[in-house]
Amino acid sequence: MLFTHTVRTAKRFVPTAANYFCHVNRASIETAVREAKGDEAALQVKAAAKKTEAAIIAECLVADAGWLPGPLRFAEPAPIDEDDFEDSGHDDETDQLVDEFPEAAD
Repeated sequence: MLFTHTVRTAKRFVPTAANYFCHVNRASIETAVREAKGDEAALQVKAAAKKTEAAIIAECLVADAGWLPGPLRFAEPAPIDEDDFEDSGHDDETDQLVDEFPEAAD
């Protein structure tokens, strides 16, 4: 479900100069373009004379990349370790509670 939501967010939100890049600093613009398109594309942003120009360049470069700003991203789920689910049939925590409250166990 998280993956589906991420895909939907990527389809609905497209970072533009007006809605994102003009609201962050130049270093963030360069980082965004580097993440989306690589180092060579980030150099184009760095070469821009003004921040507004950098934002417009970034908008063009990132348009079809599906890149999302950090607050809109979801973390990848951690891989499941099958050893965590092995059940020895013995639960120390539950046994301790039964020992403490024997009348509740009956």
